[in-house]
Parts: sequence; structure tokens; C-alpha cells
Amino acid sequence: MSLKLKFAGKIICLHFALSCCGFSAVVFNFTYNDIGSGIGFDDATDGANRQAVIEAVGTYIGTSVLGAHTASLDVTVNASQTDGGGFLASAGTSYFLNNSIFQPGLMAEHILTGTDPSGSHDGSVTVDFGYNWNDDLGAVSAGEFDLYTVLIHEITHMLGFASLTDSLGNGLGGSDQDVFGVFDSFLELGDGTDIFSTGGVEANPAHLTSNDVYFNGTNANAANGGSPIQIYAPTTFQQGSSMSHIDSSLSAAIMNPSIGTNIQERTYDALDLGILADLGYTINGLSASTTPEPSTFALFSLGLLLFRGMRRNKLTAS
Repeated sequence: MSLKLKFAGKIICLHFALSCCGFSAVVFNFTYNDIGSGIGFDDATDGANRQAVIEAVGTYIGTSVLGAHTASLDVTVNASQTDGGGFLASAGTSYFLNNSIFQPGLMAEHILTGTDPSGSHDGSVTVDFGYNWNDDLGAVSAGEFDLYTVLIHEITHMLGFASLTDSLGNGLGGSDQDVFGVFDSFLELGDGTDIFSTGGVEANPAHLTSNDVYFNGTNANAANGGSPIQIYAPTTFQQGSSMSHIDSSLSAAIMNPSIGTNIQERTYDALDLGILADLGYTINGLSASTTPEPSTFALFSLGLLLFRGMRRNKLTAS
């Protein structure tokens, strides 16, 4: 069950896990920074429906997909954009400033260990409501982008479904840090050559724009007929989109690099689930093949104690 409280101009949604009944799940507690603005998630006409959509997405991911885990996550819904001139949405999590291992990200670490590494904040999401949205739980109509579909995509980036590389092969923190994600550890060329080394830098940035990058994980491969899943690596590097999505030539997976109007994909397909399982999550009987050490994008940040830096992955319209 859930309870909404208004505090200091924000609505905080509290979810209660019924542990007495053997219930376990990942719950998303959303704090809406739009409250008091009259726009976005506080819009007089559509705000309540939009909040219901993101709450429903959190329930689907936390219970139906990640129900084998137990964690209570704090997610900030940033002040909405309304210009309709950029990305549909962005979202992300934080990473420790440690280049000796591939980082799972703070949200993933919280879910996988059951312990909150940040103490307060697991991720954030921003939506641009300047576009024509289907922003309720009903079916998408002609000419609309489906808010539910976009938010699943963005929250999945928070879960660690993202590369942390830039166009030069540097990780978060720049060339002096080279912080890479667990997702990066599975990326390779078509001939099996690893793209990244532990804590290292991409030796040949041309690989990032080769259209020859694949995610090679046990569960992902099984979901793809035994072959690695092709990753979006177009000839022109697109920051936050390149290397962080399933190539658009494959099935209509939620984690494709872009979304058009009239598209409604409200559950993960086998490719999405296979990659999530390889990232360390237990999903519908799938388990990690290794222990973890939209055009859509997500917001990434890294942190060490009080230090924080940020990088965005964003979802674009197609």
C-alpha cells in the first residue's frame, strides 16, 4: 500500500512492504519537485494522472520484475521541462569515484545488497512535457508519446543499463578517473575483443562508432538465440545514447535508442530482461552470470563522499 504526504512543498509517496505476509519487493519513493509550480507532475488537469503513471511504473519494475530483491529507493522527480525542444526525458543514478572496478551504480548497489550506499538519494528523472503525451494509464492515441513506456526506459537506465563512456573512451570523471559501469564490462566487438579493461580507457575510440559493439552475457545471449546482443554504436557518437541501448535493428525492446509516437511497450522483452539479469538482478528465475564489482538517455552522476559529478543519457523522439 502507499501513502502520499505533503511536506515542504513536495509530495512524498511512501510505500509499505508487508513483510509480515512474506512480501518482498523493491519500492520506489518518488519526491515531486513540481509541486507548487502548476506544471508537469503538478499540472491541474494532468498532474495526478502523470503521478499515477510513474507510480505504476515503479510498482511494475519493483514488484513484477525485481520482486526477489528488497529495497526502498528514494527517487527525485526533477522540475519538469515544457519547451518540447530537446529530449523526451532523462534519468540516472550515482557512481562512486573508484576506477579499480566496474561500478554497479548506487541504485543497483542498494537493490543488490539491501543496504543504501548513499543514505538518501538513489536516482532522479526529468520529463519534458512540451511534447504530445499519452500521460495516463490508458492506451496511447495517434500522435502521442507514451509516458509509461518512456519512464520504464528511463528508470532502467537508473538500474545501471548504461555505458559511462564518452566519445573518446573516457569514463565518468574524465581521463584521470575513467569510472566505468558494470554494463561496460560486458561490451565487446563482434570478434570478441573487450571494449574496456577494468578501470581502463578504450584503446581505440573508433570502436565506439563501429556499429560492431555487442553485449556478451549468459542471460542476454540466451534471450537472443545464443548470440550476443548488438548495442547501439552509430557512426556518429551520440553522448548518452551511443553504447547505452539495444540496437534499433533488433526487436522493439524497451531499451532501444529512440521511440516514436503511437508506440506502447509497457513490459520488458526477453532481451531487456536478459541484460538486467547479467547486471546482477534476479528476475523471474534468471540470475547474474557474474558478480557485479531513450533515442532515450539517462542522467548519470558519480560521487565520493560529498563530491558529485554528472553525465546525462536521454531519450529522443524518432
